[in-house]
Formats: sequence, structure tokens, C-alpha cells
Amino acid sequence: MQYLKLIYLILMVVGIADAFAIIEVNIEAKESYNLGDRILFNYTIESDNDVQVTFIPGVQCQSVPIAPQLEKSINLVHQVPYTDSYFDQEVKDDLEPQVCKAYVRVLTPVYLFEQKTFSINTSPSFSLDVDICSDVSCDQESKVFVVSEMVYINTKSSIEGTKTSGSLILPGISPQIISLPYFFKPNRAGTYELEVTASKQGYKTETIKEQFAVIEKEPKIKQFLTNDYELPKEEQKRKKTEEQKSNLTYYSLGILIFIVLIFLIYKRKPKFKNGKISNTEQQLRNYIKEAKKSGQSEEEIRNELLNSRWPEDLIDKYLDFE
Repeated sequence: MQYLKLIYLILMVVGIADAFAIIEVNIEAKESYNLGDRILFNYTIESDNDVQVTFIPGVQCQSVPIAPQLEKSINLVHQVPYTDSYFDQEVKDDLEPQVCKAYVRVLTPVYLFEQKTFSINTSPSFSLDVDICSDVSCDQESKVFVVSEMVYINTKSSIEGTKTSGSLILPGISPQIISLPYFFKPNRAGTYELEVTASKQGYKTETIKEQFAVIEKEPKIKQFLTNDYELPKEEQKRKKTEEQKSNLTYYSLGILIFIVLIFLIYKRKPKFKNGKISNTEQQLRNYIKEAKKSGQSEEEIRNELLNSRWPEDLIDKYLDFE
């Protein structure tokens, strides 16, 4: 019994020592990252006791997909610093300029959040719209015109002072360079392709593509008059009853189709063969999904996750699934 009490006392002392351990975190990161730079930072963790430390390193930006948080655990030795590096993505032209933070979040034995801010230096983007209209004031936008009818083309931008150029491809004719605003009378039918580029020093170059059609003549739509004469009352009543029956049939058929679709969707709903996904795996899956939406290739996503020390089998599993 005395032996058990002694063991319990030792465990309490060790637990108290861990709880009062002083953890220090130091982060070394560049003040800014430019186009083509790899976002990374070095960090050092040190303690005044021998203690096990659980922590999460990472980078957080406002308009950059957040990499999955990978929890790490190390055994610190008294006053022996642990040093490591965290690698994130490369700064590409599609990133907006912004302020980010490199951080280390210590979870145990005490909670500590250390961070250092840095900036991403890229050219900002701006919005560009193209109006294709049938009148000079552009009150009537259209995508279909008639041969010899005036076509007016103009642009709108969220910033002033942009240099704008355009290229118009006519059916069967080589591309024609145009100055905007531009107007013309098309003399042949077909599909016209328009490409507009706008640029300004210090901003990204924006390009937008549009298509519009030109037809030979305005289509004539026949109008069928239904009030030229009135049906006899009995005929009107019979017709109304038939319409109600038809509507009821369509309504019933619609409900039946809806039930069948719900059943098929539920039946074909994908399920994980290995049971429920852990929170960490769910973060990985969400990151891959968001990265694909932002236009990153599978190779780029895979390299970034490998650099962040994610297991290769989990990366391949969710790359194939998404």
C-alpha cells in the first residue's frame, strides 16, 4: 500500500512539474514574400523542464486556402531547443497582396500561441466587364444581332487609367485588332468572338472573352389568338375538367419521380469503406477540395502536402476521392 502511495505521489509531482513548465517559442520568418518565393518559416521550442509538448505549426492568410493542421508531438529536454521548419505554398500571380501570419500553437502541457506577421507582395487584380449592346448608350445589352444592325462594344473597369485593347474574330476572317469603345455593322452572319485585355502598371493584367451571334434577319414569331371566339359553356366546362385531371396526373407523377430520385440519391451516396473520417482526415479532404477549386493541380497539392509531412497514402486517398 505504501508503495502505491509513493508511485501516486511521484506521478503527481511529475504532472505538477509539467503543468508549470515554461515553454518558449521563437519564430523566424521573412518580413515579406514576393512572386516565386516559397512561403516558409523556422521555429524553435524550448522548455525549462523535461516535458512532452504537443503543438501545431501553420500559416494563415485571408485569401489563401488553409493547409490542414498537422498536430506534432515532441519530447523536450531541459534547455535543449527543438528546431524545425514549416513549408507552405509558392507565391503565384493569382494570389492577392495581403498580410499573413506564421504561427506555432502549443496545446500541451500549457497553451501558448506565438505568431509573426509577414506580407505577400503581388500585384492586385481589378474587375473588368465588357458590354455588347444594340445602342450607343448601352441601355439594351444583347448577344444576338441582325446583319447590318449596329453593334456597340465598350468596357467598364473598377479602376481608372487602364490601357485596353481588343481582338475581334469574324466568321471566316483573321482576328481584327480594335480600339475600345468600338462599333460596327456586321455584314455576315455567324458567331463573333471578342477578347479584351486591360492593364495598368502595378496591377495584374485582366483578360475577358465573350461571344455574340449575328443572324441574317429577325425571326418572325406567329401569334395564335385564342379569344377569336368563345366555346359553348358545356364545352368550356368539359375542357376545364380535362385540364384539372391532367394537372392532377402531372402532379402525382412529379411526386412519384421526386420520391424515386431521393431513393436513388440515397442509395448511390458514396460511403467510406473504412468507416468514419477522423477530424484530421476531414481537414485534409476539405483542403484538397478547396485547393482544386482555386485551380491548383494535383501535383502541386501533393507536393505541398508532402512538404507539410502528411502521409503519402492519405494524400493519394483523398486526391483520388475528390
